[in-house]
Amino acid sequence: MLKTFCTIVFLASIIEGKVPRTDVTVSGISAGGSMAAQLHIAFSSEISGCGVVAGPPYYCAQGNMMTAIGACMNGPATSVSSANIQTKLKAYATSGNVDSTAHIKDDPV
Repeated sequence: MLKTFCTIVFLASIIEGKVPRTDVTVSGISAGGSMAAQLHIAFSSEISGCGVVAGPPYYCAQGNMMTAIGACMNGPATSVSSANIQTKLKAYATSGNVDSTAHIKDDPV
């Protein structure tokens, strides 16, 4: 009975377009964690949080395959500075490649 009620409420909220963005989070382990981080950044207006276990940080490889299969896979990924990540995110957001960084400001990661 409760399942039916929740389904009806959920469907009604979709029809009305009022599904809160807090309903969607992503998580993953290892490569799945990397994918979760990518999804969270790219679709931050739709995804409200991200859990990454044993995965590299966003932009760890910095476009370099050797870094990807070296430092990012073997850890710790100390070669990525938060300043570089922020700069790259702002550039991606400005070009429209990812959602605005304003959406991730208070998201749990």
